[in-house]
Amino acid sequence: MEIQLSVPGDGVALLHLHDWLRRDDLTRRLTPRLAPGTDAPGGAMGTLDVVNVILSNSIAFTSLAVTLANWRTARRSTLSGTEVRVTSGGTTMTIPNASAEQIEQILRSLPSAGDEEGSDGGEPS
Repeated sequence: MEIQLSVPGDGVALLHLHDWLRRDDLTRRLTPRLAPGTDAPGGAMGTLDVVNVILSNSIAFTSLAVTLANWRTARRSTLSGTEVRVTSGGTTMTIPNASAEQIEQILRSLPSAGDEEGSDGGEPS
């Protein structure tokens, strides 16, 4: 499953997140890449404003969740009030300053998230 991570209005934080994911032992093999998004008015393609990551198994979900939690903790002072969003299957959710377990639950609740891993396929809450 391909997901997009974004930090609306904070390109520097997005670049830092991309770099963090590329360097982290848990997520570097997920091959995070910067890509244009469609958050601009009218759905126009913008600058590089999302990080695409492919999650292919349970380990990938857990790895991304742990790395996101660590990144948010390390950047807590500079991310104050900044939203980090995850999008998949047309659904976008905000990732709170939460534990890795809570972030993993959010990732798995996205449409098609973990279908082969036994996800309940329910709607995000």
